[in-house]
Amino acid sequence: YDAKYLNGKLQYYIDNTSDLTFGFEHSDRNKDTHGTVGGETSARTNPKSIYSGNQDDRDYTRAYDVELLKLFLTYSKDFSNNSNLLVNGYIYTDDTAFMSAPLTKNGSGATDSSLDDNDYTYDNDYAQIQRGIKSEYRTSSEKYATLLGLDLRANEYENKSAYRANQALIIYGGRTPTITPDYYLAGDSKSDDKTDENVYALYGEYKQEIAKDLSATANLRYDLIKLDYNDYLNNSFKEDFKVYSYRVGTNYNLSSNTQVFANFSTGFRAPTVAQLYAGSASSWGYTQNNPDLEPEKSYNYEIGVRIQISKIDYEAAIFQIDRKDFIMKTSGNYGAANTASTDMWDNVGGAKHRGLELSANGKVVDELSFNIAYTYLDAYYTNYDNFGIDLDGNTRTSNLTFFNATKNDIPRTPKHQANFILDYLPMKALTLTTEINAKSDYYADDLNQIKIPGHATLNLLANYSNKIGGYSYNLFARVDNVFDKFYYGTARSSGDRNEDGVFNAEDLSITVSPGRVYTAGLSVKF
Repeated sequence: YDAKYLNGKLQYYIDNTSDLTFGFEHSDRNKDTHGTVGGETSARTNPKSIYSGNQDDRDYTRAYDVELLKLFLTYSKDFSNNSNLLVNGYIYTDDTAFMSAPLTKNGSGATDSSLDDNDYTYDNDYAQIQRGIKSEYRTSSEKYATLLGLDLRANEYENKSAYRANQALIIYGGRTPTITPDYYLAGDSKSDDKTDENVYALYGEYKQEIAKDLSATANLRYDLIKLDYNDYLNNSFKEDFKVYSYRVGTNYNLSSNTQVFANFSTGFRAPTVAQLYAGSASSWGYTQNNPDLEPEKSYNYEIGVRIQISKIDYEAAIFQIDRKDFIMKTSGNYGAANTASTDMWDNVGGAKHRGLELSANGKVVDELSFNIAYTYLDAYYTNYDNFGIDLDGNTRTSNLTFFNATKNDIPRTPKHQANFILDYLPMKALTLTTEINAKSDYYADDLNQIKIPGHATLNLLANYSNKIGGYSYNLFARVDNVFDKFYYGTARSSGDRNEDGVFNAEDLSITVSPGRVYTAGLSVKF
């Protein structure tokens, strides 16, 4: 792993009420792998994904070359009537190259044990440019506050992928697959497409004091999203999405130190370009695109209470999020369509998230403060009944087992999560921090067949800040995972990875925690 960073910020005060801030950040990173391994056996025996001749030890993606650039310019102006204007312009660029999909079969379609850590299927080059202007005007008085905002974006995404080695075309459709050797040749394009995304959004918020202890807030946002897609096969598609989202909420002071609040809001997620136009590959083949997809919608409900006792702030809230028109494959994440149908992206799913959040923060004494948070979450599918799985990859219906995953837990959503932070200041410039993170077990798959155990970790941090002349400096050191706890950072599965006809923990794609990590740094401001 090799990384080079350069960043900085310059602030110019135009007058007593306005200023300009310019910032930049450039990074050039080279990373061989993400440390992902295949199956729980490799996670135990080779957690760092170091290749030693076993094909299962190869990360799905590796040899990353990533160059990032961030530029922004912000103008801020305060007016005499308790108003403020903020305008921010930015450009972000990302150029990422890597190789993916370790080879297990040669150009004839036969399993080849001689293929090693340098034998991958694809070379990939992803480039994106995000440009935008965001402006907000705020004003307030004793009785009300308003906000009016404008969000304009002009983004470009280019994706290129080419074969690194000859590959056979394998078509499953009966007891014996049809194989065409060397159908794809090294250097052939797998994908080469460009998408222009333009977003035009207008939003506003109004907060009003209704009575002495009662206030209400409402906001509304309108998004116009325009997509323009072109690929190397001369396919060209355009799509527009017009979406409204809003929020209403109220806050009531029961006493000088107790408040109750309630909120309702909506949200959305637009379909991806692959889902709309390009389709996508999966373990069992190709999932057809669907240009008629609609954005996913979410409806969020929350009610809670805030209490302040002495120097401690407490908060408790219950919430529910309903997700509608969930974009999923028509045969399920692990399924295969039969010969009479087509696997396609569609608005066929639904999900519900219900939970409880508790938090407390404040000072025990002047030198000792804390922050503690706990979340209980019950997240499950409300609609996921079109689900067929065929572990040997064939598409005939006689070898399919059908599942109804409705009411199943959504993968990677633990029921319980907790965080505890304790800050101690032995002197004004020095802060010593203790942090504990914990989460309960969770499922790695939609079938809820593979459960990942929970874990808890301890982190320690020391931070020293001071000034010398006109320079401010910060020195820090930290140790993450002090007790070197073994756990999975991520664990997911989408099919019979090792093709043994059994769906179990050996089919997981796992990123193992790096163990105990030491970090130190120094920053200077002038």
